[in-house]
Amino acid sequence: MQQRDSVVQFKEKNQDIKFKTVSAWIDYIFFSDGKIEKKHFAVIGLTNTNLDVHIIHPISQFITDNWKNRAYNTQRKHSNNTVQFLNYLMVNKRKLKVSSLKDLRICHLKVLVDRL
Repeated sequence: MQQRDSVVQFKEKNQDIKFKTVSAWIDYIFFSDGKIEKKHFAVIGLTNTNLDVHIIHPISQFITDNWKNRAYNTQRKHSNNTVQFLNYLMVNKRKLKVSSLKDLRICHLKVLVDRL
């Protein structure tokens, strides 16, 4: 995937790349006595299905900005829904005429919701 002005660029050659919900423990609170409190987050990653390797994608900020103070399972639910939508876009990008997130319209989401 090539990144330019968009968060996600959809390209034909990356058929082995999928979005996936990734579990991550993040250092969340740093105490003056040196202790660190970790928090469990559900974030969005890109996974190479051939190599079983993933990276955390910047679109994860959508999950952390909106649900950072919620329970892990709440974050995971929203992350899974977002991942399902992003993977749907990747599979149907030609039909939907979507090459990046900037191209999205409400009608794209409606098509996905109607299929559920």
